[in-house]
Amino acid sequence: LVAPEDNVEIRYVTLTNHSDEPHVLELTSYLEPVLGLPNNDLDHLTFSKLFIQTEFVSSRNALLAKRRKRSAQDLECWGLHVVVTDGEMLSDIQYETDRAKFIGRGRTLQNSLALSDDGVLSNTSGATIDPILSLRVHVRVPANGSLRVAFTTGLATSCEMALELADRYYDIHAFDRES
Repeated sequence: LVAPEDNVEIRYVTLTNHSDEPHVLELTSYLEPVLGLPNNDLDHLTFSKLFIQTEFVSSRNALLAKRRKRSAQDLECWGLHVVVTDGEMLSDIQYETDRAKFIGRGRTLQNSLALSDDGVLSNTSGATIDPILSLRVHVRVPANGSLRVAFTTGLATSCEMALELADRYYDIHAFDRES
């Protein structure tokens, strides 16, 4: 779903448990931020990635990514990635911003270290050679019940606007407002 009034996309996941026992599940998102013109990214992919700085905002379950300006003419660009659920979260959000740590040595995205049985996210942010935005949530789906999880990804022209969007889509009622 693309929100009509904001530069955000919301991906909903509804988990339904048809059994008489609660189930614990783990959901992990993954995206590679560009935060620039498509041609710049295609022409100089590795160079383009060097200018992205990430940070985690725990009060909003949000990862922020900022493209550092290379010149005074560059526009400020911020990306955000937020996770929220209307169910029970069993632990703090985990996050990853380094593609190499997520995938692991000698692996691919399809068999990444982070998605293996004992894979954990490093909970580190900052500057990295190959940035990603990945959030992980552990939820308990009640017996004979359902819960919803929403991963929101957006763009903003300032840190303040990115935090405002993170606030807005950290609110569980944003599920209903945008549907």
